[in-house]
Amino acid sequence: MSRPARRKKLDESIQRGFQWLLRMITRMWEDLDDRVKTDIEEKAANEKREKAERTKRVQLSRELRCSMLDNGQSLKWKIKGGETVHSIFGSPFVAVGP
Repeated sequence: MSRPARRKKLDESIQRGFQWLLRMITRMWEDLDDRVKTDIEEKAANEKREKAERTKRVQLSRELRCSMLDNGQSLKWKIKGGETVHSIFGSPFVAVGP
């Protein structure tokens, strides 16, 4: 059989510190709330900007891939380390040599 759970008494200094923290949050609530709202808005704006940049990069990549494939060419990519990659689908992950 399992033992009944015992409630350990919380250390008094921890309890006082926790109460102090709650009082400080209550006193500073308006400032903290404004700061959190501002941070959330900034984060949303950054995510929106990054998404737009990513969408633009993908669109440019698709346009490049389509124009090169229309010309019957394979794509060449320079990847980190200077290795050249050829791919008919434009994927920079299939290396075939320098």
